[in-house]
Amino acid sequence: LDPTFGSGGVVLTDAPAPYCCESANAIAVQSDGRIVIAGSLFDASNTQAADNDFALARYTPDGLLDPTFGVGGLVTTKFVPNSSDDILDIAIQGDGKIVAAGNSRLAGSEQFALARYLPDGTLDTTFGTGGKVTIGLAPDSVQAYAVAIQPDGRIIVAGAVRDNWFGESDFVLARITSSGSLDPTFGAAGWVTTPFLDQADLSDPFQQPYDVAQSLVVQPDGKIVAAGYSMLWPAFYGDMAVARYTANGALDPTFGTAGNGKVRLDFYGDHDDVTGVALQPDGRLLLAGSARNMSGSLRHEFAAARL
Repeated sequence: LDPTFGSGGVVLTDAPAPYCCESANAIAVQSDGRIVIAGSLFDASNTQAADNDFALARYTPDGLLDPTFGVGGLVTTKFVPNSSDDILDIAIQGDGKIVAAGNSRLAGSEQFALARYLPDGTLDTTFGTGGKVTIGLAPDSVQAYAVAIQPDGRIIVAGAVRDNWFGESDFVLARITSSGSLDPTFGAAGWVTTPFLDQADLSDPFQQPYDVAQSLVVQPDGKIVAAGYSMLWPAFYGDMAVARYTANGALDPTFGTAGNGKVRLDFYGDHDDVTGVALQPDGRLLLAGSARNMSGSLRHEFAAARL
């Protein structure tokens, strides 16, 4: 632990009332060395609903809350009354603006939720409605897990689209313009969905395909890589799953041995997933996640692969 950071290398931040149950899901370092973490806070004053809010905190390089950011270093954002809003990932634009992406859940249905903040933590009113955007694919639910910024300022969000009737789930990506609207030049009206397994491929009608993108990277050539898992539900057997797309959202036929833009990786025959992806300078892709081995003495292990 670095003793020059926080207290003996550790920083703990307790949000003021009425917030509690702080949870950080993402971190990014600004060009000036300041550190932004993001996740959610629970609003304990609302007794009528599970009421999480977007939450960000910024720290100086030595681990102190930055008083120039939000209120005492903290920022919270609510999308609509009684919604449960969680940040799952953040990205910092070249101009210093902070893009937070996650989910807004209300009445059992989820939508992508994005907010963009100025460097001082105030909402950027040039983005969406007052700095906030929610987009969905009704009647299905969409869940966002990762966000990346293209060099031209457009925003890629990746996650899963879930059929609320049958429980099936596919990779889903959306591209959003710098002003906060869906980009019609990407996929179908701004959306791309990718199944790794279809119900028709399964011999057991009670097993549902469940594909989720949990991480995202944009290559220098504009191609987009989304990674996560593809599994059967409720059997909970799945593989690492990776898909690469061209800049307009089409699956890249030069990626994968089958020429369909998709790759599955199986470690033990049980459940494997990707929670992080990184691009090396030589273009190779690093995947990190976990592998489960139910037949042996091991339950879960760190798992990494390079493509």
